[in-house]
Amino acid sequence: MLMATGATFAANGTVNMNSTATVTLVSDEVDNLIAQYEKLVNKYIALAKKVKAGDMSGATEMAKLAQDATKLSQKLDAVKDEMSVEQATRLAKAVQKMAKAAQEMM
Repeated sequence: MLMATGATFAANGTVNMNSTATVTLVSDEVDNLIAQYEKLVNKYIALAKKVKAGDMSGATEMAKLAQDATKLSQKLDAVKDEMSVEQATRLAKAVQKMAKAAQEMM
């Protein structure tokens, strides 16, 4: 969430933000994208376990999750230069977790 600190409100209704406010917004957006990716990875792993155990009902949803992961990866790639070290580390762990799950399906 963007804090109002650093924002000024013009008479015409526009909001002018200093660089601190902009950085907060970008950081929050990156955190949100990473959280979405982590949630997707956890759901993928749960479905992968079901499919591996012989319950093929999750196979279609797994394919959709893989597509969603690709789209999220593209969005995350677009903001990679804006990530903090902590965010990049968090994302790397989620990517490794997803890769491991995909590998175990083979």
